[in-house]
Amino acid sequence: MTAPASTRFTAVDETADLMERRGEPNLIYLELAVAGRLDPDRLRAAVHTAFAAHPATRSRRLPAPPWRPRSRWQVEPQPATDPLTVRTGPALDLDTERRALLDQPLDLRQPPLLRLRLLHGTPEGDHLLLVAHHAGFDGMGFVGVLLAICAAYNGAEEAAKGTAGRGGPADGAAPAGAASDGGVVDGAACRGGAERDRAARGVPGSGEPPASGGRDVGAVDGGAGRGGAVPDGAVPGGAAPGGAAPGGAGRQEVAGYEAGRRAYPSRPDARRRAAEAAAAARPALLPPRPVRVAREPAAGRRRGYGLAPLGFDVGQAAALARAAKAAGVTLNDLLLAALGLAVTRWNALHSRPVEPLRITMPVNTRDPRARHLGDGNHSRLTSIDIDAAGRDARTALAAVAARTVQAKGAPAGPQGGPAAVVLGAPWLPRGLRRVLAPCVRFAARSFADTTMLSNLGPLTELPRALSGAGEITELWAAAPAPMPRGLSVTALGANGRLHLMIRHRFEALDAPAAAAFTELFADAVHELAELAASEEAAAAPACRPAGADALAAPAAASRRTEGNP
Repeated sequence: MTAPASTRFTAVDETADLMERRGEPNLIYLELAVAGRLDPDRLRAAVHTAFAAHPATRSRRLPAPPWRPRSRWQVEPQPATDPLTVRTGPALDLDTERRALLDQPLDLRQPPLLRLRLLHGTPEGDHLLLVAHHAGFDGMGFVGVLLAICAAYNGAEEAAKGTAGRGGPADGAAPAGAASDGGVVDGAACRGGAERDRAARGVPGSGEPPASGGRDVGAVDGGAGRGGAVPDGAVPGGAAPGGAAPGGAGRQEVAGYEAGRRAYPSRPDARRRAAEAAAAARPALLPPRPVRVAREPAAGRRRGYGLAPLGFDVGQAAALARAAKAAGVTLNDLLLAALGLAVTRWNALHSRPVEPLRITMPVNTRDPRARHLGDGNHSRLTSIDIDAAGRDARTALAAVAARTVQAKGAPAGPQGGPAAVVLGAPWLPRGLRRVLAPCVRFAARSFADTTMLSNLGPLTELPRALSGAGEITELWAAAPAPMPRGLSVTALGANGRLHLMIRHRFEALDAPAAAAFTELFADAVHELAELAASEEAAAAPACRPAGADALAAPAAASRRTEGNP
């Protein structure tokens, strides 16, 4: 019998594995809800069909001596264990089941790299919870597996087959160009389709938004996968678009002026001031440390992840998309600006620093015609500086839109971010890199971005219903949020609705604090959307689109937040 083929870990695979800390499983999360009841046997068969089409789901890390420079994936013919667990009963608690799945790590040495849990028989309809290890998938690839499961469940076996990314007995080798992710993206959630790329129109002026409609750009991870948002919050590859931290350019100009004016000081204190000014004018070797989301940790030093969903129905989501387009930005830009405003206001309420504020935004590098195909990671991380402090919402939104254009066009940094330079180095033995991992994690914690927005875009291939189970009523995704970030937001559009999931570490925010932050975020989204809609109405009162008043419904109307633990 021929042994299963094996492929080398990429630098991102190695980094995602080595940066994972005990107590912080590096897992991407998906959750699907239906109005009726799923058939467990039919679902299990659909899972096996999807696994057969996606070799990464059946991969495991081969044992290797510490002097070997690279670990290797081996694709097994089938998973050693059943990936699907069925929990039955009307009294199942959704929050408890979510946390149990998120807090249990996946062992890369034991396939599968996915775990599924069906909550069967709950009064509001069945829920399917899924997690995948970030070393094997990014968010887009993970969504592709879920789409394949849904297609197989509905009987479309051929539709369940996607482009495999990791070589198995009959598959090609893994793509060599996998890039770091964070949760994954590329796409404006709840858009009816991708609009043309705004980058083709050039970067807008510093004081005004782009001149025309939106583009398809990523924001999320997890983002997640073959390197994803480096599990420990390592600095994403590439410099943050927009240059220095808020106010940095101005300080450097003044410092340069002062250094020149005092080139020949006559007093010792003047010489000292001139030296300090000249030093300030020189570019810094390291970027300034981003601020952290103000902490309200859970009592008893509780660890683990919590989830706080925020949903917009079809009318609200369509109104948000129209408002963004009217403002000349994407929905992704609007969500980024709203997240920046929410963090700024949250920190101000807690008397904590509000700048520099930086948000990780993964950008999907897949072909637009195959946005969710391919195992592994095909997203790159970028950082967006948010200048929300002391600015009105309109100016903040315009600045974010300009920087996302710059970010998408900027050259990619090291695959997996700076951490991968050491932890993914092919010339260092794995045993030595494992010894260095705690040092890299410690350094990365100082410069990790404030938070992350991972935008998975509209899932146009998602069916509206599953055979015999009724309509798909909810679909949530959540990228990892390791400390010190402690909080991430993941967006996706499903059947016209917009779903945002706030994922938080209990060391950063307890459940009531996460619910309060979600309220601030929802208010910021609503504020920016109303601002854009009002500007459009003022410009063309007679052309106000039908249904624009859907924004008048509070965003909290369709919001569910996690109950107190």
